[in-house]
Amino acid sequence: MYTSQVLIGGAGPFLGPTLAAVTMGIVGVTLFDRQFGKNQSFNSAGNVVCALLIAGISHLFGNRAIFITAAVLTIPTILAIVTIKSKDIDYDLARGGCIQVGDMEIPSRASVMDTLLGDRVLLVFLLCAFFFHFANAAMLPQLGEMLSHGARTTAAPFMSACIIVTQVVIMCFAPAIGRFANLHGRKPLLMLGFGVLPIRAVLYTLTHNTESLIAIQLLDGVANAIFGVVSILVVADRTRATGRFNLVQGSLATAVGLGAALSTSFGGKLIQRYSYRISFLSLGAIAALAFVLLWFAIPETLPEYGAPSNDPSSPTLIVGESSMGTIKSKQALQPPSPDAAGVISWVHLGDLHMTKAGEQNHLDLAQIVDEVNSAFAGSLSFVFLPGDVADDGSRAAYSVVRGELDRLKVS
Repeated sequence: MYTSQVLIGGAGPFLGPTLAAVTMGIVGVTLFDRQFGKNQSFNSAGNVVCALLIAGISHLFGNRAIFITAAVLTIPTILAIVTIKSKDIDYDLARGGCIQVGDMEIPSRASVMDTLLGDRVLLVFLLCAFFFHFANAAMLPQLGEMLSHGARTTAAPFMSACIIVTQVVIMCFAPAIGRFANLHGRKPLLMLGFGVLPIRAVLYTLTHNTESLIAIQLLDGVANAIFGVVSILVVADRTRATGRFNLVQGSLATAVGLGAALSTSFGGKLIQRYSYRISFLSLGAIAALAFVLLWFAIPETLPEYGAPSNDPSSPTLIVGESSMGTIKSKQALQPPSPDAAGVISWVHLGDLHMTKAGEQNHLDLAQIVDEVNSAFAGSLSFVFLPGDVADDGSRAAYSVVRGELDRLKVS
């Protein structure tokens, strides 16, 4: 038993950071937000299916069959991993590094001390993560004990119901969280996720109705869905072009694990000495502290919309204007006045790497075309595509690009 727990504890911390790094290496910085949200959704869906499957098998064949089922479920996991080809992963991107962008060379590896201790925002965020899990981790076990009223036979069904509610919420909302964070920033979501935690703690003290208490677990799903997705996005933002993405992921996992370990001990002592009510309210106070710290000390970490991207995997858009042969500006989507005499306006679309119609790079190009048409209002002189237009050079990929270019309003 102890050996198995050591193996689980040793393997667990590597899983999350490794999957995040592989995702970053495959899809790049620009699409990481959305893809990581999808990852979390599938992760929770797997947890729900696995929980229901194990519950059914244990009911039919006994508890010993649970361990056999867990072993069998590793087979499709290994098959899925084998299908990921090493050549599909950009290992520089996977560790948060970058390559030369334009005329500027971005350093691909910063020192450990500068990354961990030189970034005040990152340090404060790790502290917020510690307080979040210090407040959160003990709530679910305490709720299970309170619902079961000390009866061991009823504790498991109550805990299962609470866990499934949380995982279903994460499964449904994680992809939307990734998209929202990409469009509107990280901090609004973090404020919501941290904010529902003290509310949840207070609500647990106001009712003893089983259905109501399980329903309150919806807030746990909201908080964990947001933290599970957005915390990694914040780490990616703060470690971009440093090569230390995985190092800081490990630091985040340490802060989370330390907070969770201390939470259960802290909450249990309060229950023994006082009551469930005092324990929930104390955990809620810690959650409120984390919320205030996040509010005042953590800025928005999403790079400003339209700022140059360091991601070599994503399409780039450069807008410029020239007058009498002299370049006047080269910046992100700020077109000249349509009636400016003697001004030539152009759009540079680079690194499209088009694959198939309907895939993400096609959707990105379609969005760029819509923005150009809206901003230039027909005053665009020409479009420049330097290369890397079609990923495999196929006629179908070029047809997708041509279809979007035909929608551009060129004067």
